Amino acid sequence: MEEKAPQILKMKIREGAKTKGIAFARSFILPGWGQFYKRHYFKGSAILIIDTIAILGAIDAKKKYTTVNKEYQEAQKKYDQMVRENYPFDQFLSDDLNIKYQEAKDASKNIQGPMTIGIIVYAYNLIDSLLGFPLPEDIIYTTKNTKDWNLSLDLLVEPKLVITKKF
Repeated sequence: MEEKAPQILKMKIREGAKTKGIAFARSFILPGWGQFYKRHYFKGSAILIIDTIAILGAIDAKKKYTTVNKEYQEAQKKYDQMVRENYPFDQFLSDDLNIKYQEAKDASKNIQGPMTIGIIVYAYNLIDSLLGFPLPEDIIYTTKNTKDWNLSLDLLVEPKLVITKKF
């Protein structure tokens, strides 16, 4: 005679269980903090490090842009003054202005890379903080006749309850 798998009478989440809302709030405040809350330490560390590097890279690129743009603005003022005062055309000043303009344009583009990476990682951080709840350790099962059976919940691939006979 084949034994039937035990019937699950109820499945509930234990009190004090970790919640999506808290994980999301933590991730919103500090990237990676929600992953630490879920005990995903490697993922949380990677998110925190990548976002920090992206922010620092964007700040550095912004400083360089500010410096280069200031030089361009000064060159533009000299060129405009020369035009207003009807000085003869100065090829060197015109070339210098074009070079400064190109440097400012390139420096502006250099800000976009770190900012894009930072925004993508931050968005992933927020979405990931909402996934995988309830955590397996927060689920309590009540069954009949469980001495010969193992119960497990597989939330990683698809939500399903797996009941197997012990050997």
